[in-house]
Amino acid sequence: ADTVTAELWSLLKKIEKQLIWIKANNKKISDADLIAIGALTALTKLSLENTSITDAGLAHLNKLSQLQYLNLSATVVTGKGLSAISDLKNLKQLFLYKTAVRREDFSSVKKYFPVAAIDTGGYQLSFLASDTMIAKAKNVK
Repeated sequence: ADTVTAELWSLLKKIEKQLIWIKANNKKISDADLIAIGALTALTKLSLENTSITDAGLAHLNKLSQLQYLNLSATVVTGKGLSAISDLKNLKQLFLYKTAVRREDFSSVKKYFPVAAIDTGGYQLSFLASDTMIAKAKNVK
């Protein structure tokens, strides 16, 4: 859906038992929308990157006990906000790149989600000489 509306949430509620994945990245999703998303308890995967959600809205996701994947990249959520969803014990992947979670919060975040792979992005890869190929024109006779 290009536009997220109350009507859309109403339609999704009708299929809540079959709905396991919502990809709402880059959409106009707000904390108010997280109330509707939090009621979709069969969700296993939720992508909310680059939305306007905040710590206040995260608490509405605490009943998503089946959730295994949560992408919060490029949002303003903090380490304190993540404590509101610390009951999500099935979470296996948590993406926090470009969030307001500070480096000193990561020990607490890891305690909230001990089995989750927490991805903070911002990778710095070393340049290796073997990564470079030189292509030369073939001599044609």
